[in-house]
Amino acid sequence: MFLLPQFNTHFDDIIAGLPEITSLSSWPARYRYLAAVTPLVAALLGLPYSWISNRVGKGPIMVFGALNYIAVATIVTAMSQDALVNLGWGLVGIYVIVGSGRSVFENTNKATFADFFPNDLPGAFANVIVQSGGSSAAAFIIFPYVLLIGSCLACCICSE
Repeated sequence: MFLLPQFNTHFDDIIAGLPEITSLSSWPARYRYLAAVTPLVAALLGLPYSWISNRVGKGPIMVFGALNYIAVATIVTAMSQDALVNLGWGLVGIYVIVGSGRSVFENTNKATFADFFPNDLPGAFANVIVQSGGSSAAAFIIFPYVLLIGSCLACCICSE
């Protein structure tokens, strides 16, 4: 239970950092198209992840979702700024990984909250909104003033 708030925070930090990553690339004008990749992948993976979580449990899926976010932070942190600028189609891969993590956030994470608060579902989902909304607001305010590498490192550390 104590790791669920960190997962919510990390989801919104990665989402807030995506425009920054895209603006460094040679594709900033295509951001509106790239932004559609994340929810599309999340929608497509929702049912398969649900099927898997019914077979193996929600825990492994939650870990996999966190690993998606760690992967994005690691990829962006490990790349030089020149490599990010010339990433081209590789940028789509980053958005696909984020979409996979978002699918876990939108489905399995919320189902896990509902499991912890079976008699107070409005309270369970209010927790999700407060945690993710608060961290998202902070991330969108702070990230433009923080170096990209520092932002990615912070995301990586928070997900641990």
